[in-house]
Amino acid sequence: MNLIKKFIYFLACVLLLLVTGCNSDIFVSEPPMADEVLKATIDGDGGEVQFHIPEEGLETISLNQVSSLDIFCTYFNAAGDTVKSYSQASEVSRIEFESDFYKFDIEKKDGDIIVKSICNASGYEAVRTIMLQYSYGYRFIDVTMLPGKELMLDSTFYFVSLDVTERTKTNRYRFFNGGYAAQTIEFMPYLNEQAALYVDPNRSDLWVCSNYYSIDVPIYENGDWIIKNMPDVRPGYSYYYDGPDQNTKVPVEIPGKATTTVAVDVVYSQAVGKGCMVFDNEVLDRKIYVTFDVVSVYPIKHEIRIEDVQ
Repeated sequence: MNLIKKFIYFLACVLLLLVTGCNSDIFVSEPPMADEVLKATIDGDGGEVQFHIPEEGLETISLNQVSSLDIFCTYFNAAGDTVKSYSQASEVSRIEFESDFYKFDIEKKDGDIIVKSICNASGYEAVRTIMLQYSYGYRFIDVTMLPGKELMLDSTFYFVSLDVTERTKTNRYRFFNGGYAAQTIEFMPYLNEQAALYVDPNRSDLWVCSNYYSIDVPIYENGDWIIKNMPDVRPGYSYYYDGPDQNTKVPVEIPGKATTTVAVDVVYSQAVGKGCMVFDNEVLDRKIYVTFDVVSVYPIKHEIRIEDVQ
């Protein structure tokens, strides 16, 4: 019996040593992962935040973003030389992101990640995610950059003179006069016929469609086309301005005992141009050029005629 008790005591001691050895070899070498993503909110123009991170087992550091944004991102080593985005974390000391709207830096230094937002001219909050890949998993840092000073429209210019043409819009109306006496019907040729323009930006610059601008556009005025500054023009949407009086009435006599077709022609003058909006990013001291096509139409005259009488 004593022999059995001694064996059990020996076995318990061995198991205790094994458990102790596992704790020192495994759990100390791999820091526990954070339960939540690290987050912070900073000013878009000049904001800064610092995070302390474990460096043991850190393999790579990168911006977690869609690949189309990679062209705006540059990775640097401690000497200031550029390195590949997939370089080992030990070779990456700083990540710089710079576009026409944003500029921010991510610096890795002495176990800290320092994020500095130099500019956010988008007009919206921007969330940027930093991904830290460890030998045992991943950590993520989300930094929200508040809106800073927005881009300002500085000027507008046109590359060539306006291309002016005319086109005719025709509406036809059928009437039957059952009486012997002629009847007079009043037509309103300009009803629902409006002066309008459409600014169509380059496909890569559709961001301008989210705002209204005071912009120089072709306007028909006093019998001629001019370039005039107009308020509240939103690219990508039709803009209407004053045209002929839509309440203009024209009497037409319809013969008695006849079926008559009346044609109403409205002649439009159309001006087509190609221009450029110049925006200013004051924080980065940079000009942004947005090319566009513009079409402006104006009903300049009308004609009403009787096409046939039966």
